Formats: sequence, structure tokens, C-alpha cells
Amino acid sequence: MQDKLKMSGGTYLLDINYINLKFEVGDKIIEVGKGKPYRLLAIEGISSAEYDLSIRQNISADGSKITRKSVKSRPVFIVAEYVGMNKKAERDNIVRYFNLHESGKLTVNNNGISRLLNFDIEKFNASLENMYLPLKFKVDIYCSQPYFTDISISSEEMVTWIGGLTFPLSLPTQFAMAGEKIINIINNGDVATPITLEISGTATNPKITNTLTGEYIKVNRTLVDGDTLIITTEFGNKRVEQNGINVFNYIDLGSTFFSLNEGDNVIELTTDDINDNATIRINYKNRYLGV
Repeated sequence: MQDKLKMSGGTYLLDINYINLKFEVGDKIIEVGKGKPYRLLAIEGISSAEYDLSIRQNISADGSKITRKSVKSRPVFIVAEYVGMNKKAERDNIVRYFNLHESGKLTVNNNGISRLLNFDIEKFNASLENMYLPLKFKVDIYCSQPYFTDISISSEEMVTWIGGLTFPLSLPTQFAMAGEKIINIINNGDVATPITLEISGTATNPKITNTLTGEYIKVNRTLVDGDTLIITTEFGNKRVEQNGINVFNYIDLGSTFFSLNEGDNVIELTTDDINDNATIRINYKNRYLGV
């Protein structure tokens, strides 16, 4: 069975003729699709995500209350057929490739739209009963993080000082002045996405605020020229490091490791010293429910 997506003859089906796949495990790559070493026969699990609702029945009234909403981990099922001649050697190759103990990345290009998915092998089978029959493989991959992401990282930079001294010194002298310490970042994905903040330059107790939600992250540390503070807000991978040293304990009480919500996110940087000249770079990948 294939994913339901497009209408054709009363049913909704993904058109596998317009889907190319690239599996990457370390430096090893296997490509599937039109013009690739493997022809795609079937695929499930890429067009949409499955949801989970936790529901509590009301005790003294009709109906119920939804207590939690989440996106389930994503299973993906793929069947492909080898189009080359050296079937025996290729079977040995893919058996080594689809190793239970290795994780990988899957790039899906669906009709020109490419998105990335991290995976682990759940089940694999490569059948070759004799040399006269096609070599096919079936693989079930498990994606504990269910979202597709952009292939590359998006990066926005906020430079908080503009101008500077002009040399040789002459009148009128041009001094540096504070620039805008606020930027609007648009998340074009389907859901909120975590960010990595890189703050460099001088900064006294830097505070990064999403002004549309009021959420903020403040680190009670002083940065001097040459210092770099990195903050990652991803669930399960939260970290705060100054020059590679863990300074997580310096997070200010009330801070939230916020994500970029869908649409507009107005991000502001403030510090306790107006003379600070910090620069902040905000890195993220849009997340999607399907491709």
C-alpha cells in the first residue's frame, strides 16, 4: 500500500515516478528512484504524520478533556529493485549497508521538493532466490524524531553595532553607534522548530526574547571580545556553552528554551550594558509533517 496524497481515478496515491531517495549512513550512499541504481517500487509514511491525543473523561459532566497532543514517531516502509547486473555483489553490499547498529539520514525528493529525515533500521530484507530473478530489498526505518527538515540550516544574523571609527582620524569623526537589536524570523515550516544561538563579542548577561510570546533565555555571564556563547534549545539536546565550556547552571530563573513558532518570530537581544557590541546568529531548520 502506498501513501495517500494525490487523486487519480478516485483514489489518492503518491506518484513514485517523481520520488527519489538518498540513504546516507556515514560516508556510504544508496540512491533509489528514476535513473538511480535502484528503482522505487513502493513507499509508505512520508506524506503525513500520525498524531496522539491523551484524553481524560470528565467525571461530573459530559464529554472529556484533551490533556496532551503529540506527533508520533514516524515509521517508513520502502521497497526497491536493483536495476544493475552484478546482483550477488550488490546484495552483499546492501546487507552490510542496512545495519541495525548504524543510524542514517534519508533525503526524499518528491517532485522537486527535497527534505531530510533521520532514521534507524527497524527491519530489512533483501531477497535473491536465484540470479534470474530481480534483486529487491524491503526496509522498515524508524524515525524517533518524526519531522522532515530542510536540507540546509537557515541562519539569521543580528549585528548590534553599526559604523565605527574612520581612519585616518579626521573631523567629523564617525563613531560606532548602536544598531537594531531586534529581528523578525519567519518559520515557514508546519510546526515550531528549535534554534541554536551563537553570541559573540562583548555582552553582559545577554537575554534573548521572543517578543511575540514573552519567552526568553537569559544567561548570567559576561562575554568579552573573542568569547562565543552557544545556546541550543532542542528537546533532549539542550545546552549552554561559553567557549566550549558548559555554563548551563548560569541560566537565569524563568528562562525558557523556546522554539520558533510557525510564522513570525520577533527576536530581541538585550544586555545589561549599553556599550556591549554583541553579535548574534540564529540557526534553525524548518520542520515539516510530510513531503
